[in-house]
Amino acid sequence: MQQLSSNLPEGSIDKPGPDDVFSKVMGNDRNGDAVMYGLGVRAADVWGVIPSRSACHRENIQLKSQCEELTSTVVQLRAQVSEMEGSRGGSSVQPLASQHFPNVTNGHQRLRVGDEVFLKSILNSTEIVARGRVQSLDPNDLVGGTEIGPEWCEVNVQVPIKKDENLVRPYGLFSTIQDCIGAPIAWPCPFISVCIC
Repeated sequence: MQQLSSNLPEGSIDKPGPDDVFSKVMGNDRNGDAVMYGLGVRAADVWGVIPSRSACHRENIQLKSQCEELTSTVVQLRAQVSEMEGSRGGSSVQPLASQHFPNVTNGHQRLRVGDEVFLKSILNSTEIVARGRVQSLDPNDLVGGTEIGPEWCEVNVQVPIKKDENLVRPYGLFSTIQDCIGAPIAWPCPFISVCIC
């Protein structure tokens, strides 16, 4: 045991685990018990579940796939943002369907229920913090128990872009963009731009 301990890199600590010096000398634990930890203590209780090589391989493949999907989503969002910024010079007002709620004008754009939109940061209006869908423009509708009010709209957050951005009107357990994925939030109309897809 002393010889194996002396072979450890200088300054490293031999943390208890299935591959520590003690386990190498004494051999694998029998029946899943954690030796020297008392009766009834299992290795999984002490070191957690140790995944097999094939489980690690499957998880690695899954994470790579998710990373590729997120990368392609970011590329698409960046392309849409640059399209949006390029079209600001021209007239990109969308036709407005008749609604029983008043239409809200956002600069040269008109918002309507069902529009896919980008939410811009209150602190930096050139920075997009999320993508979502307009749920309501009725100032009397409630979000988190508070009326939306004029020049605000209810948006359902679908894709967080800047996850740690604070909500303008936090409520309940929702305080950042990441907290409210799939949930409605109130956002000021001047900081919303219509997604031109």
